[in-house]
Amino acid sequence: EAPRRVARLGPNKSVTLTIEMEGLGSGTVTSDQPGITCTTGTCAASFGKDTTVTATAEPDSEFVRFSGDQNCTDGVVTLRVDTTCQAMFRKRS
Repeated sequence: EAPRRVARLGPNKSVTLTIEMEGLGSGTVTSDQPGITCTTGTCAASFGKDTTVTATAEPDSEFVRFSGDQNCTDGVVTLRVDTTCQAMFRKRS
């Protein structure tokens, strides 16, 4: 029987940033790096590992906060692993 060869995969050089839109309000979340423009539901894009991505919320109503991974809270995310952030919007009173 011939020897088996196992291909070694190099390290994963990209990670995924996922933005989940939440709440009763509305708005748009964009990233300073090309890839994220999210208005409803869930959006995702791949970026190079260790890239810092700044997410910006432009509310049509009222932006409450970013949450999810602790790396998300200020909207500046350093991507070392796949990361999910929630963007919360609420209707204006």
